[in-house]
Amino acid sequence: MRRAAITVLLAGLLTVLFASPGGAGGGLTVVRPPRVQLGDASLSGFAGAGSDQMRVMWQTTGEPDGDRFEAEFRGVGDDAWTTTPVESATGPGSRVDHWADFTGLDYNRQYEYRIRHIRAGLLQTWTQAFFTRLASHDPRPFAFAAYGDSAWSEEIAPFEAVQRAVGESGASFTLLLGDNAYNSGSAANLDARFQAPISAALLAHHVEHVAFGNHDVGVDDGRPTEDGFATPIPQAGRTAAAEPPEWERPEHNYSFDYGGVHFVTFDSNSITSQARLEGLLNWVEADLAASDATWKVVFTHHPVGAVVEHDDELLVYSYYAGLVANRLAEARVDLFFVGHSHTYSWSYPLIGYDDGALQFVPDHDRSYRQGEGFVQVVAGTGGRFLRPGEFDYPFIVSGFSLDSQPPAEHGFARIQVSSLQLKVEYIAADDGSVLAAFSIVIPTPSFAAGRFAI
Repeated sequence: MRRAAITVLLAGLLTVLFASPGGAGGGLTVVRPPRVQLGDASLSGFAGAGSDQMRVMWQTTGEPDGDRFEAEFRGVGDDAWTTTPVESATGPGSRVDHWADFTGLDYNRQYEYRIRHIRAGLLQTWTQAFFTRLASHDPRPFAFAAYGDSAWSEEIAPFEAVQRAVGESGASFTLLLGDNAYNSGSAANLDARFQAPISAALLAHHVEHVAFGNHDVGVDDGRPTEDGFATPIPQAGRTAAAEPPEWERPEHNYSFDYGGVHFVTFDSNSITSQARLEGLLNWVEADLAASDATWKVVFTHHPVGAVVEHDDELLVYSYYAGLVANRLAEARVDLFFVGHSHTYSWSYPLIGYDDGALQFVPDHDRSYRQGEGFVQVVAGTGGRFLRPGEFDYPFIVSGFSLDSQPPAEHGFARIQVSSLQLKVEYIAADDGSVLAAFSIVIPTPSFAAGRFAI
């Protein structure tokens, strides 16, 4: 729905003038500083998609003492600022969420925003630049990041290392693969994510697209996470080609486009109900069928297999792997990003599920042809402690855990997108090195050595 922020940002992001913070008389304190989110953006092909938008969100505590906020934006290089209304909503406890929507933006352009907190004797100003998206079907290359199982206040350093590496990786945005704030997705848990200095500096200009894990719905079915992120609310004909079942929480299931890629996420906490899962997958299929993007990517939390420490879960909910794998294969999905297992792995191209097992194409050269099947990438290495385990699964190409050689490291998947290839790399957080990689390619009509030439 909305949100964002903290109090410590890197030099140049925050300016404080007339520094005399409210004493006994009160006043608002910004506890989560301004950060960017996509917001309720129109989907390509529907009304409103001719321009882009960005939402900037922040959160305060305290009692107002003549406080007010002003929000402005402009294209980098322009002289005049455009003022945008600031909206607010009461959050948990004494918290108040504030946001401003910057609309009518050109695609693939750099803008800057300015958020001013004004109170008698106090002026705080946050400024930051950001880039809008590549327009749908724009063939220009870009990169994005993906990881799950991340921020934990009791041991925040691994998560901060991942955020630093993401910021240095050239990624235009990040897919969050669930379990984004341990242990229950509470407002206090999310503070650890939004207030950590390195993370706050990144999120001031870098959009994270959220998927909901089991730890994110521990409080009020995920309401604090809903309030911490701003996703496109699926509305047929504007932000979606179809709408999820009416009983679903809309912030948990949405889609968006970036250049040549169509992205969709669904709430895999539906793993516990076959009827609910089938309803969501009907929506996912309809959404994917309406897109003619070059590449199609689905991201959520629960894998269809190779979860190492959670294999028993897939035995209990045995329908999950079959329903998801068959539907994604039929929809010709290219990549399926998940977390849940605190490990890193990827599969051979998966073509469905039959007779109690995932079916796959044993393509051994780590350069898979588009259309062979979808590749599952487990990237649960975003900051929570890593897990041991053996990857004794015939459909897994490569797996990293504390028991593997080499062992798993905290890090993320970086995906480099072009009109002919998706290159997926496992990036180590400590030094940015590439630990492993594979590609999905669009084959050409010619053959070489019995394989399509690339």
